[in-house]
Amino acid sequence: MKKRTVIIYFGVAIIVFSIIFYYFFMIKQDNAIKQVTQINDQVTDNIKEKLYKNPYVPNGFKAIDVGENTWSKDDQGYVNWNKGLVIEDILNGNQFVWVPVNQNDVTYNNLKTWGTTEIILTDKDRNQINENGGFYIARYECGVPKEKNEQLENINRSTNDVAGIPVSQKGSRPWNYISFDNAQKNAMTMYNNEDIHSEIISEAFWNITMQWIRNAGYDVDKDSKSFGNYSNTYFSFSGLYSSDYGKSYSFKETGEKEDKNLILATGIVSSHMTNNIYDLAGNLKEFVNGKRAESYGGYYDNTSTGPANSNSGASGANDQQGFRVTLYHNE
Repeated sequence: MKKRTVIIYFGVAIIVFSIIFYYFFMIKQDNAIKQVTQINDQVTDNIKEKLYKNPYVPNGFKAIDVGENTWSKDDQGYVNWNKGLVIEDILNGNQFVWVPVNQNDVTYNNLKTWGTTEIILTDKDRNQINENGGFYIARYECGVPKEKNEQLENINRSTNDVAGIPVSQKGSRPWNYISFDNAQKNAMTMYNNEDIHSEIISEAFWNITMQWIRNAGYDVDKDSKSFGNYSNTYFSFSGLYSSDYGKSYSFKETGEKEDKNLILATGIVSSHMTNNIYDLAGNLKEFVNGKRAESYGGYYDNTSTGPANSNSGASGANDQQGFRVTLYHNE
């Protein structure tokens, strides 16, 4: 009798346990289904904007407001990150602009040169975007170090294809007559600390930047003369310029471009600014780092329209070739 009672109790216990297990299992399944549904639900563009990451500000930098592009936060703590937010190195004044990648209008999928050749996005570049929501690009073409900026004559490969720390500042003599190898080495010395490091802009980051300014209404693919320094463009400027292929520089107080071919100091023509970045089209071609060294953009004695997103094989150190850097947030 006792043995039969034990068996009955044991059977009842199994039934109760099974009911409880089934109940909790189904609830968990239901919750999982609801979570997946929520993730896959379409959201409005406004919600996407709010979910997007605010740009980080590296240690040693400050956020600065430029014109209508401000770091002011809304009631929910978000900034308008799509207008060209600027940061500045507190110690030396180098400036950089935030390029947002929102996977909607600006994305890293299907990057191609001139719409044909695929551009490889490295894991390093992809991680920067996924972790930070974008990246910082130098606001200006790289200028020579301050001590070299005072040398305005007898400029050539022997004076420029050397080691040094570049600057990203307005009014600097642009660093041409430099090889890709030395440009990359110098770019990497610009910043290298626990928080960030710097490199020549990658081919992928260049093309992502082109997407961004294209969306702002600039023609980067066919005719960029409205915001570039080319042989057949004319504009007002004030600052250092060279009319002899960058061998010497003079200062113009203010006035119109008259000579056909002039190399200009960095960022001295307001109309050459796109989303707060200067000289992406014209002045100097710029080295980019891809499968191999490449050059992008037009240059000062280019008689064509020299679209900003045009590319060519990188040449050696010469008067037409410069470079620009990006910042990487260390993981």
